[in-house]
Amino acid sequence: GESALKPRSGGKAPLISHAEAMRLREMVYKEGQQWPYEHLVPGPPQPPAGADLYLKRKAEKEAKKQSRLKEVQEAMAKMPQLISDYRAVRKLDWATVAPLDKLTMTKTAIRQKYLKARLSKQQ
Repeated sequence: GESALKPRSGGKAPLISHAEAMRLREMVYKEGQQWPYEHLVPGPPQPPAGADLYLKRKAEKEAKKQSRLKEVQEAMAKMPQLISDYRAVRKLDWATVAPLDKLTMTKTAIRQKYLKARLSKQQ
């Protein structure tokens, strides 16, 4: 009983060690009973100070992570259309290129000249 959990006379350790008492207490709680010696061996440990704030921040972080993941997935679903639109805008119609430019300029220079002019008109 209770006397086995208390220190013995002469400063000797109790008959049931603290670790053993903790194991017994856990077994009692698992069986759904109340531990009768709370004043000697404390009950279930209390969460540390600020634990609820930590859990709140953790939940907020997880929610933010999930929303960000959703945003990325939505953006990735739009990617094929965005890429095809970009390619359509950047495609050069070689029929519009002046014959002199075709003879005197490189393909890169032609592309820069005509695309730059067309893109600046659109904006």
